[in-house]
Amino acid sequence: RPAGDVVTNLASWLLEQIAADEQVAREATEGRWHWVMGGLGKNDRNTLVADAYVPGDGWHTVLRAAEMPLSAVDAEHIARWDPARVLAECAAKRNVVAEYEKALAQRRELAGGPHSTEAAARLLTLLGVLRVLALPYADRAGYEEATKPVTRTREPQ
Repeated sequence: RPAGDVVTNLASWLLEQIAADEQVAREATEGRWHWVMGGLGKNDRNTLVADAYVPGDGWHTVLRAAEMPLSAVDAEHIARWDPARVLAECAAKRNVVAEYEKALAQRRELAGGPHSTEAAARLLTLLGVLRVLALPYADRAGYEEATKPVTRTREPQ
């Protein structure tokens, strides 16, 4: 497949991945997730708790995962990635894709004009951002190696 096709499909493929994340987040227990270190009657193991707000009735615990021992770090990590956080991340990613699509349209509009260089630079910058946003999905079907960023920063250790 020509390289241009791969780049053209990146935005739509990325939106599909974001939609899949959103679907899972919407189907998960909503509410505020937090973790509690022991003390919930399950052999003092750490417990992941999800609370949901019921209008007119207040907060209720709807999920308590104490069946498996959770380390404090695992529990905190899971709680930080509650559905509300995932949905906010998805919305932010969708906004970046929308900016890319606007830049693509603007580049076509300004082609050959006095501002075409700036439009091309903005488009290339946003394309680089899309490539970085796609990296966490590299293990999913449809990921194109050709869309990998040219340079990668080292992962934190």
